[in-house]
Amino acid sequence: SRWRKVEAGVAESLFNVSVQDQSGLIVGERGTVLQSSDGGISWVRLVGNPFRFPSWLQGVSALEGNRYILVGDRGSIFLVQ
Repeated sequence: SRWRKVEAGVAESLFNVSVQDQSGLIVGERGTVLQSSDGGISWVRLVGNPFRFPSWLQGVSALEGNRYILVGDRGSIFLVQ
């Protein structure tokens, strides 16, 4: 295995990542969501999302069809397509 550091470009703490094929999401504090379309080589902040994400997103899981489930504070669950 070869390891290399990848810059996320954010100051917020990141808690969870899920990658399926070449698409992936990372979630973190203050509703931070990062997206990758190249298998995790580069990440960009997901902006303009239709949800008001809670202060902390704790987990993310990839589903079929480039869909993700995000979970956060106070029992919140979001489906992202």
